[in-house]
Amino acid sequence: MRTDQWTYRLEVIALQTTVYSVSVFARSREGLASHSLPSHRSKTDLNNVAIRKRSREIVLLQYSRDPQANVTAQLQPLYAQRFR
Repeated sequence: MRTDQWTYRLEVIALQTTVYSVSVFARSREGLASHSLPSHRSKTDLNNVAIRKRSREIVLLQYSRDPQANVTAQLQPLYAQRFR
């Protein structure tokens, strides 16, 4: 079984100082070849992320086509953002 996994980087820029929530929906599509994986859907939420106006937060999304794995989202630590 293939367990391809990808990491996506989502940058959230605040329009105003407030608490934000991010919902992520992921879906892999079933291919035409006989060795394809079946279609899989998953969802995750990242709630209560406080961001100041015009500042940024980086959300790292982990996604896999493995039907046993769900998409995950986590904030990138602030110290790691400074050294990118």
